[in-house]
Amino acid sequence: TSVEHMSVQTVARDGEALLRIVRGFDNPWGFALQPIEIDHLDETCSADAPNGNAIRMGIERDQWGRAVAYHLWSRNPLLEARR
Repeated sequence: TSVEHMSVQTVARDGEALLRIVRGFDNPWGFALQPIEIDHLDETCSADAPNGNAIRMGIERDQWGRAVAYHLWSRNPLLEARR
């Protein structure tokens, strides 16, 4: 699919890709994949969350190291810096 092709290209170019799973989407499968520009990941966000999870470079991980949340900018900071 076009999302798969774009994701492979993005990983080849940037080394990573970020896709959001949208459950309950209005299609025969009931879900969709939403590509998100990796620049939206807030890599400056590093803290200990109130629930005990560790947030490092925008990725929140639980006690077993599993990614449970991604902290994102609402706008692409690289595009905002150019304005």
